[in-house]
Amino acid sequence: MDELQTYSRDEIEQVFLAFENIHEQCYSGKCDWGELAQFLVPDVDYTDPGWGRMHGTDTVTQFLRDSMAGLDAWDFPMRWYAIDGIHVIKKYSMVLLEPLRADGSQQDVSGVYMMKYAGEGKFSWVEDQLDMNHFIHVAKTSGWKPGPGFRNPSDVSWD
Repeated sequence: MDELQTYSRDEIEQVFLAFENIHEQCYSGKCDWGELAQFLVPDVDYTDPGWGRMHGTDTVTQFLRDSMAGLDAWDFPMRWYAIDGIHVIKKYSMVLLEPLRADGSQQDVSGVYMMKYAGEGKFSWVEDQLDMNHFIHVAKTSGWKPGPGFRNPSDVSWD
């Protein structure tokens, strides 16, 4: 996609919010992660802080299914988003719902999700960034145990 190509902010926002709606449904188990592929170009580039860089909707769909399994005790609320040209940035939190701290409060890990709009309702580039060391610290010190189907990134081969 040409970096100079322009699309209306309204178009980009509408597609992003539709993507985010499906994302939220997937987090809550109401849909399959494969439904997000409709918002990605076939040769999408996707980067995750734990799983690395991937290419193509089939690979990204499998990654989403694998990487989100066993994270039922976590919620991923969007805090805010911004649109600049063809780029969308979403600030989110990865909130541990249980176990709670001794004082009853929740722990969270801050993340940023960046996307590049390619037109026709699709994104060509996605990068998810969060502090993996903080995630590991929260997971270990809280006593959180992964749910069924959880896979460590090192357990997966994309070959």
